[in-house]
Amino acid sequence: MNFEEFLYHWQDLAGALTGAFAGAVIPIILYISAKRFEKRKIRKENLQKLEKLMVININATIEVKKELIRFINDKLNPLIDLVKRRNSEKVYSVDVAYVPLVYTSVTDVNIFDIPTESNYVENSISEIYMMSKNFSLQIEDLRQQYNDVIQTNRIMAYSKLNPGEEHNRAYLENLENFKNTVQREVIDNNVMIYLKKLIRAKKAIELLINLGYFKWNLKFGGILYFFGLKIRLFKRDDPFSCIDKCLDPKVDIELKKIEESFLK
Repeated sequence: MNFEEFLYHWQDLAGALTGAFAGAVIPIILYISAKRFEKRKIRKENLQKLEKLMVININATIEVKKELIRFINDKLNPLIDLVKRRNSEKVYSVDVAYVPLVYTSVTDVNIFDIPTESNYVENSISEIYMMSKNFSLQIEDLRQQYNDVIQTNRIMAYSKLNPGEEHNRAYLENLENFKNTVQREVIDNNVMIYLKKLIRAKKAIELLINLGYFKWNLKFGGILYFFGLKIRLFKRDDPFSCIDKCLDPKVDIELKKIEESFLK
């Protein structure tokens, strides 16, 4: 076999080996790429689901605040004025107004069944879940307190244990205290704290969708993922605080818009 024949056969062998290698490796690469694409698609869909849930609950919370403001302006304040008038007429007041039914949160799915692979987002969702439960209990407790005021007043009025003026003054004081509780503790405080937490989670999800996981991990964690390898380029002492600082202006702007809408 001369050199030309050797070279010819060697090229055939190399071509065969290359073809076999490509035939084995390319399907694996395509399979891995397809799995990664499917994973990215599912993660994005999960984030979009959570984003919609945050929007729904933000709107529900805004409606709670509106309903409570309407309750004070349209029902509780007129009731207080009516009790004052009854007092001037020296008759017992058994007048009432009822706290409206409101939905404090709207969730048709278990939010913990929607993984995001983001510690910050999932931590925010966990906090919102607990806050939503507490918020619902606070509204229900508020309703119960008010019903107790109404029921106690009715019993005291019908029994006439106290003179009419004294009875009405006590009823008036209880109504004023309840009004202050609704305004200061619920409308101005609890509702706004819950609303701010919902907005922060929504903004975090929006930012993660816009940046993508690659840029998100690099920006806030100093981490680069390369073909399954985790490479730390720099260290963040507190990645959550870094994310909070990035989100603070966005949250403040949206919260301000919502607050301004109540003044219109």
